[in-house]
Amino acid sequence: VLLWQKKEIFLRQNFKRYLVVGFFNSAFPFTLFALSAKHLDSGVVAIIDGAVPMFEVLIAAFILQQTVSRNAVIGIVFGVIGIIVTSCGNISSLDLAPVQIASIIAILVATFSYAAASHYINLRCSDIESMTLATGSVVSAALILSPCIFFTDFAPLAEIKIMSSLFGLGFFCTGIAYIFYFKLTAEEGPRTAVSVVLLMPVFGTIFGVMFLHEAISLSKIIGCITVLISMKFILNLSRNSFFRSKKTPDFVG
Repeated sequence: VLLWQKKEIFLRQNFKRYLVVGFFNSAFPFTLFALSAKHLDSGVVAIIDGAVPMFEVLIAAFILQQTVSRNAVIGIVFGVIGIIVTSCGNISSLDLAPVQIASIIAILVATFSYAAASHYINLRCSDIESMTLATGSVVSAALILSPCIFFTDFAPLAEIKIMSSLFGLGFFCTGIAYIFYFKLTAEEGPRTAVSVVLLMPVFGTIFGVMFLHEAISLSKIIGCITVLISMKFILNLSRNSFFRSKKTPDFVG
């Protein structure tokens, strides 16, 4: 799309920033999540994934020495509680075997990496257009992971179901999503951007009912409502702020 729009990536100028974002926001956490998800239930992964906003606040407060509002802390507490309540029905198989403990630690490291990358994007990459940053960072992540092709079994890719699933993850869940994510990070800040992980159990519940005919439990309803309340505090939403008009900042590619 970038080539079709005849936009320049300014590779020499932004190459180091693409590498940093590509590694800490894609290649490194993607690898840890892929390895960990093989040994943990999706509910456990959803719970631990909710640690991203917490790490974002901790990095802001203790590393960057930034002021953290009370509403942000309250919202994060509500969000983590909501994720745990929503996912509590999926963690029965967790027996804390060594491989599961290692997987939990790996996901925590991945969530810290996401939070750190969000701050880096906000501080160092706000002058790069979201489409350009998404392209440069994902291509960089692909280059970083390219040596893995020599150790990968490509036989399963012959199945249409697997290929279509990988395409969906790459195109929609990474390529398209990153364009909005980087734009949101530049305009609203890293806390707003990383808080989207709190909505994953909510949409997971909705899509599970719509497409997989899963039952709606009381824990899921309470958890989803709690998560939505957390978003109100994290984003400091009110009737006036929700409907306010904002001037979109200019980007320099």
